[in-house]
Amino acid sequence: MSDQADADEIRAKRLAKMNVVASSANASGSGGTAEADPTPPRPRPSVPKQAPSIQPKPVIRSDAMDVDQPVASSKPSPTVSAAQRQANQFLTMTSDRWEHQTVAFILQVDLDIIAAEAKGYAFLSSLVEDLVGEGITELQLSASLADRALHSRLSLPENAQPSATPLFDYLLSAWKRCGDAKRKIQQIQEKSSGLLAPAEGARMVALVTERCGVIDTVRGLIVSYAGFVILPDMADSFPQRQDILVQGPGYLAQKLSADAFESEDLFPQAFMDEFTKRFDGDGLSDIIGSLVNNIVGSMRFQNITTDYMAPIRAFSRLISSKTVCQIIVKLPNWCPENLNARTVEMLTILGPFFAKSSVFPDPEGKIAQAYFSSGNAFSDGLGETDNEGSPIGSRNLGDVRSAQSTLRGTILNVQSVLYNLIMTIVKTGPECREAVLHFLSTAISLNHPRGRMQVDRKTVATDGFLYNVNKLCLKLCDPFLDPMFSKVHLIEPTYFLRQSHRLTLPTGTTLLNADTETLDAEIREYAAKNPTLASPNFISDVFALTLGSHHFGLMSVVRYYGAVVKEISEMRKEMERMKAERDSGAWSRTPDGPIREMGYKRLLAQMDVFISHKLLLDTSLFDRAGVDHSLRFYNLVMVWLLRVIMIGSGSLASGSTTPDRVSWESLVRGNTQGLQIVPLPANVPASFATLPEWILEDLIEFYLFISRYKPIYFEGQPRDEFLTFSIALLKSTSYVKNPHLKSKLVEADFPADHVFFSRYPLYRTPRGDPTGPRLDLVFSTHPLSKQFLVSAMVKFYVEVENTGVSSAFYDKFNIRYNISQILKSVWDDHDHRAKVIAESKNTDQFVKFVNLLMNDTTYLLDESLTKLADIHKIQDEMANVEAWNATPQNTREERESSLRQYERMAQSYVALGNETVHMFQYLTAVEEIVTPFMAPYIVERLAAMLDFNLAALVGPRCTELKVKNPEKYGFDPKKLLSKIIDIFLNLSHRIEFVEAVSRDGRSYKKEIFQRAVEISTRFALKNAMEIQNLQDFVQKVEHTITNARESEEELGDAPDEFLDPLLATIMEDPVVLPTSGITIDRSTIITQLLSSPIDPFNRKPLTIDMVVPNTELKQRIEEWKRSVRTRPN
Repeated sequence: MSDQADADEIRAKRLAKMNVVASSANASGSGGTAEADPTPPRPRPSVPKQAPSIQPKPVIRSDAMDVDQPVASSKPSPTVSAAQRQANQFLTMTSDRWEHQTVAFILQVDLDIIAAEAKGYAFLSSLVEDLVGEGITELQLSASLADRALHSRLSLPENAQPSATPLFDYLLSAWKRCGDAKRKIQQIQEKSSGLLAPAEGARMVALVTERCGVIDTVRGLIVSYAGFVILPDMADSFPQRQDILVQGPGYLAQKLSADAFESEDLFPQAFMDEFTKRFDGDGLSDIIGSLVNNIVGSMRFQNITTDYMAPIRAFSRLISSKTVCQIIVKLPNWCPENLNARTVEMLTILGPFFAKSSVFPDPEGKIAQAYFSSGNAFSDGLGETDNEGSPIGSRNLGDVRSAQSTLRGTILNVQSVLYNLIMTIVKTGPECREAVLHFLSTAISLNHPRGRMQVDRKTVATDGFLYNVNKLCLKLCDPFLDPMFSKVHLIEPTYFLRQSHRLTLPTGTTLLNADTETLDAEIREYAAKNPTLASPNFISDVFALTLGSHHFGLMSVVRYYGAVVKEISEMRKEMERMKAERDSGAWSRTPDGPIREMGYKRLLAQMDVFISHKLLLDTSLFDRAGVDHSLRFYNLVMVWLLRVIMIGSGSLASGSTTPDRVSWESLVRGNTQGLQIVPLPANVPASFATLPEWILEDLIEFYLFISRYKPIYFEGQPRDEFLTFSIALLKSTSYVKNPHLKSKLVEADFPADHVFFSRYPLYRTPRGDPTGPRLDLVFSTHPLSKQFLVSAMVKFYVEVENTGVSSAFYDKFNIRYNISQILKSVWDDHDHRAKVIAESKNTDQFVKFVNLLMNDTTYLLDESLTKLADIHKIQDEMANVEAWNATPQNTREERESSLRQYERMAQSYVALGNETVHMFQYLTAVEEIVTPFMAPYIVERLAAMLDFNLAALVGPRCTELKVKNPEKYGFDPKKLLSKIIDIFLNLSHRIEFVEAVSRDGRSYKKEIFQRAVEISTRFALKNAMEIQNLQDFVQKVEHTITNARESEEELGDAPDEFLDPLLATIMEDPVVLPTSGITIDRSTIITQLLSSPIDPFNRKPLTIDMVVPNTELKQRIEEWKRSVRTRPN
């Protein structure tokens, strides 16, 4: 049978239900009265054909017993109470009379035109004609006539008039009057208790029960007809207003969307319960489907500036019924097939509620305009800035803060409402819970393109939609986000090895330490070992979905936010450049001056739009409660990852029903309880290696995001979890394949803006005053940090030299900068300094560390000073305004572009260079650490590096380093000079260093040191004792040079075979390189291998233990030296 035929049959059945009483009127009459009366019917009275038009009437809540009540023949006794009088009236009133009055009152109808007009009721002329025609002589309403009376009332032509009360509202009012009538007789019964004789009391109970049943019967009819007048395929069976017919069940949405008190009056919950029970399986799905579509459709046109809560309230009222809830999740548009990343938020039932209630920039810019509009977008300059120094244009900072506070209150309310809405569905039953999980899984998984670095934002879901989804997932995680991690065992450690799970990952997803083939093999093996594996529990599903909602939702927004900030920064620089150019008068002397002015104003307006955009993003992203929520979740993620490793390696038994034997809260604070956490087990478990790499990357990036923009949010967050986790991985670097990811662990431990960590306290008093340790002191208090931090940092400093990626050369400087911040932070701690000293005894590792530190310092200082000289040159050119303005425009633009590039590079190189010099300064100040610096293959290059940079700072060309606003680049030549002199002084007592300086024929000059002494004295960079020590050092160097010159003259020219092939100096310890066969001095090849483990002559792999001592050549060199020195002059 076709769908149309099915629909027609259903419609016919419903019409039959409506007409069942009318079709049997001749048989039933009025409760059988016609059949009982043998007398012929009386002539039908004349009935007016025109009934008064039906106008909206107030609900009449009069006492049904008082309507047409006969007057008593005598006055009641004054001793009889009002309650007893009412009871007596109730008992003496006939059932026919009571039914007539009650039905008339409830339906607001009458069969007598005079009585109807007097009471404002509808006169049912058609029903009167029918009854008279059937021979009914007693025209009065009764329970048996209620159906026909109601049908007649609903069939009045006046119902279609524009001013008529909608039929559904009429029926709802009638339903309420049923309640009034029932309460009235129940009150009479209650008040008469104890006042009536036993027989009368028993009769009262029976009569109340009987009459309440009559009211319930009428009430049931009313509920049935309420469905008929609203059902899409039945509503046109009665005359109705056209606007109501068009809306159909959507008309109910208006009632459901009112506020709590008004909504209960417009559409009482009890009526809704009766309505759903009556039509369950009999058209309720059609009503609910149409109603839901109306509500969802309305939500699609909302945003945070409109009445967005109205559709949400309506939907919340709907799902308060379990029956309705079960119907909704089965509707075809709950989560239809063939969705894509963009349409999932518009074509699903839940999508618009999450998409349109967010505080994120919308395409039309309405939200930003409503809350962050600028009074003057074209004002010169950047105007106000917020507390972090970000521009806010001409907006008032107080107004911005007030708007953000208001919106954050809205965010909190929206998230709470959405969570309660979802939990109502989830708690309805397993089927509804599965439907919610399916929706979340679909919404998150379809948006996997948002995980890319470059996203076409028009093809994916909006930020607001996934942000709200993320916050919902976080709230679903709350039951297992306790700080003790007591429920982490409920999250499956092998969840991602299942053949199917909630988070569908795109093909080619990068894994932590495995490839796709390995993952497929592990999934097959896991399935083979667990053939009867049960479905994952709700907690595991929610945990995975929360990971996904962070990756495809929150972290995608974070990346976008970084792009917005960068764009504003670039626009700001361009604006400053254009303003400076305009103010110099250059535009007034060129024909295109007005065009440039227009371009400048366009830039100002565009920047103002971006600022409002950013302020809106700030509102959501930096909501303190939201940030704390994600931090707590990522703390759990880190503990879960450690647990995955422990279970995968066999160190911990897997259990999902009983808690683990270890206290994870104690473990993250340094008590490993016998588990091998640092270092981790040698073999990487498959359950960890095959995890998506973005899990770890997101975790780190979120920490970095907060560190960069809101480090104050770490107050109250000791970060023990992150420190334990990062130290574990940095001491076991084989666990993570991506070197860039490992480097971010260091950066997140102590980000570039480390000054905040040393400025902010861990806690504050209720008054807001700092108390307790600073944030950075966690490094000095955490047990694992005190034991392993230094060795982990030294080890990683060496490892990042060769990461295998194309950007490794430049990446390593940023990584090492962060390492230097951590080491500097802990240097004053006695325990950590002792660890540095102990690490220096590990000669091979620490020598590599020192060598790379020296390489970095040499390169960074050289680049810093070179870029400063380039800046100086261009600034000099621009200082000559007349000549500069006469320069062709394209040349000026090229030079200005070069200047900006040099400035960016100088800022980076100077900052990095300063830190490496500072590390040299404090490391060489400790005698126990100095020894590795004195290795022959280190000290020569160290001396040359220091001499070169000292000459650059105080030599003849030092004037080339004078730039405008040197603090802009972090360049403080006096401070840098002081640190370099400190290094000279720290090593001045070592003969190896004195000799190395004396051999530096390229950069060492006595005059340079004398100039350094003069500057240090003039600017009080050093005290008198330090000045004297420096002068004494120079004298020792000069004496060594004299002795060396005499020795060289004594030896004369050495045979070529005795000379080092790279340095052309006489070899002291010649060795043969096995891969190339070349003989070279051991110190020279060690120096080469420290930077790169290859043979410099053929680029083949080489390590120092592979070289072969050339003892025969060494003996010949020593014999030659003795023979030369003993040769007579």
